[in-house]
Amino acid sequence: MCIRDRYPDVTDEEFVELCMDEFGDHLPGLNADPFEDPFKDFISVLPPIGGGLPQSSWEQRVAGYLGYCLDGGILADYITMEGLLMVAAYKNYPEFWKHVLDPKAKALLKQTSEKVQILIKYFLHVRLVEADERSQTDWSQPWLPPLTDEDKANGLKKPAYEDMPPQLKPVLIQRDKQDELLEITYNVHVMTRLIQSGYLRWDFFPKIEPERQIEQEAIAKQLKKFVKIPKVKKQMAVDAADAEDGAPSEGKPSRIDRLLPKKAMPIEQWILSMENAVKQVFLEKNCRIEQGHHVIDRDDRDLVIPALLDILGKHDTYEAKDKLSAKDRQKFNTFTEGLMMSIRYITLCHRKCNSMRDYFQLLVFLMEDTEDVDLLCAISQEIASLAELVYQQRRAGNTGVRSVTVPFNAVMLLPFAQPIGGDDGRQITITTAVVQNYVLKSEDEYLTLCGLRCLINMAGLADDCKAQIMGDDGKQLLDFLMYRIRDYHNNESILAAFCILIRNLASSAFGRQLCSCNLELRKRLLRHCFYMLQQDAIRLGTASATRNLMTAEACACLWKLVQPYEQDTFRTERIGQLARMAESKSKAKPPEIRQESPLIEELVTRYPTFLEQLYTLIEAHVEADMSDSSNLVLEKACGLAMAVAAADNCVLYTTDAADEEDRLGIVGARGTKKKKKIRCHNLTVKGNKRQWKI
Repeated sequence: MCIRDRYPDVTDEEFVELCMDEFGDHLPGLNADPFEDPFKDFISVLPPIGGGLPQSSWEQRVAGYLGYCLDGGILADYITMEGLLMVAAYKNYPEFWKHVLDPKAKALLKQTSEKVQILIKYFLHVRLVEADERSQTDWSQPWLPPLTDEDKANGLKKPAYEDMPPQLKPVLIQRDKQDELLEITYNVHVMTRLIQSGYLRWDFFPKIEPERQIEQEAIAKQLKKFVKIPKVKKQMAVDAADAEDGAPSEGKPSRIDRLLPKKAMPIEQWILSMENAVKQVFLEKNCRIEQGHHVIDRDDRDLVIPALLDILGKHDTYEAKDKLSAKDRQKFNTFTEGLMMSIRYITLCHRKCNSMRDYFQLLVFLMEDTEDVDLLCAISQEIASLAELVYQQRRAGNTGVRSVTVPFNAVMLLPFAQPIGGDDGRQITITTAVVQNYVLKSEDEYLTLCGLRCLINMAGLADDCKAQIMGDDGKQLLDFLMYRIRDYHNNESILAAFCILIRNLASSAFGRQLCSCNLELRKRLLRHCFYMLQQDAIRLGTASATRNLMTAEACACLWKLVQPYEQDTFRTERIGQLARMAESKSKAKPPEIRQESPLIEELVTRYPTFLEQLYTLIEAHVEADMSDSSNLVLEKACGLAMAVAAADNCVLYTTDAADEEDRLGIVGARGTKKKKKIRCHNLTVKGNKRQWKI
């Protein structure tokens, strides 16, 4: 601006000519992207000339440029978005800041953290599209929630807070009456870096993970602030019992007192009974989840938490708790603390689940709003990362925190499968959004690969995600195969990723059943996998790591697909019979599990040379040079052969052709229909370097 002020009598056109003389032919236009070459394009962030950019658009460009400079644009080895995150979220990195011990230094670190958060909000520069151009935003001030009635009564002019509230979430999550996000403008490059660095996730999610928070609250003795121990009124039960026998005589104990044991139950036995009651609560919850008769979040609120609070109240009424020794008192308090931590953990998981829903709603808005490839890739990687994190937590099952083991809460799976937004919104899920915007819509190979990676991770979470990926009766997965994957027969990475996706979809009986019920999908899946295994260039190309990866994943895909499963109707019927037998205490033989595998029947009848192809594949890799990728092919191919052998007792196939009978070794009259159990004989392959026996 100071350069323009030096020439007050020069018109705008003459000033542009002066700039051309100064910067040469590389002078960028007013609408140029300032991130392509920020040093040459510095002229583009000067105040708008004449009828150029509006004031707000110009301010946004300046903010984006400064954000680029601060994020590695000037001091790439010292200042980056990841480094700014470590300052803003300094409490999440105690090991990195352990040298900060002085109280003044800690206060300065907190002040710096708040300033960084304000700066990031300015760099992102979020504005509503329909906002009034005349409205001014003071970017130097933090966003604070409105004053509560209590704050006003105390005479506060701004809300009191220990940790600064999120600065990006309030400006990014602004909804209309249908609970859809209002359209916003923002600096795309800054948004991309915020997602890549994890800063945006940190701003949206609770600042501390539930496991760490309950541990800190337990150490600080703050659990009673969040979990109130219910008071069980024993005297009401005593009065009700005495009313039946009449009032007790003076000096004689009441009927309830007479029924109570002379001596309190031993503390070990008491705690064991309480622990069994807690285990029963979570066992019943898991049964309801498996049967699908409830909504997980409502189940926690209406059944699990009240049941745990009831146990906590009963535990607090232990008769001899005031007479316990120091050692037994410690046991009593340890169980109380552990149960309170379990209740608090459920509440914190629900809070994190709600934050994840808001975060996913923003990511869906961004992926539909932008065409920037870097931002789309960052969004897909963020979703895949979150899915992997939840999958690892679910796989671990339980998490040990101090003296309690908290089980994985299935509510963390809901944001990936439930509709985003309110009841009046579009009701789209994050899984469906990835399918539509990356796999079915995008023609870019890299974006398609990013979308497949997301779906691979989400397919391993829950059957609800599998159902959304496959679509009604598997029709959407069939569209993948017919109209998208066929375009990438020369792209080994995409073919391998698709096989991994099918493998994860078929990892449960639900996925295998859905693949088997759609006849066209079943045929095309087998044709696709067999096509990748029977090509000479792939089967014998043992030196290529990417080809070996694709071949291994094709074997692993078939390995999962051909595994037998029990149909839902058969399983429901069998579980009902077992329940009736348990109710009647019958000692009859339990019902047999009826398993089937239409995919392996289709594989053997349609591709009778399949075992020969598998033998040739294993033989080629046994004779090849030792490599990790070749070993992976051997592992998956041998697993596939063993899966076929394991299906001996539950798979039958039908054939009419005489040549097929001869090839498969069926003894019978030519032209007659025969049913024969599949036999996968011992297969030994010897090579110069290795020997494998299947």
